[in-house]
Amino acid sequence: MRAFAIRSSEEGVRMRVRKANEDDAPVLEKIFSSLYKPEKKWSEGRIREKMKTGRREYYLLVEEIGQGAIELEWGVNECELVAIAAHPRGKGIGSRLITFAEDLALDKSCHKIWCYTLDTNHSEGFYSRRKWEQEDYLPNFLGEQGCFKFFKELR
Repeated sequence: MRAFAIRSSEEGVRMRVRKANEDDAPVLEKIFSSLYKPEKKWSEGRIREKMKTGRREYYLLVEEIGQGAIELEWGVNECELVAIAAHPRGKGIGSRLITFAEDLALDKSCHKIWCYTLDTNHSEGFYSRRKWEQEDYLPNFLGEQGCFKFFKELR
């Protein structure tokens, strides 16, 4: 399986990411378990179902420093970053994964990448430091849970 090298802002540090397959569903379920209601969105069975449609792709970090994964959904000239999870936090895993997602979207001729993030994730700074812009705030996205919508124009 092809692995992709991710550029890093840290001199000499390279991380590899590979496209996940159905055999990776248990690992993806474990990585995404920290996200909102994983049993509904990121169970092993749901992940396998989404892979079969061909519109969703999953990528796994292939390194010893931690665990990370992203879920992407492809549209016409745009891409939704459905999920990003990195453990442990603060090690640059999420930053490298988001750079990878942006580069991959550009390779697939997408002009825009976007995501929703729950306000309880406190990730507004994460996206704005990477030049993503807040497009919207939905105060009742999931019942009483608020949600930001961020996007980035790709060039």
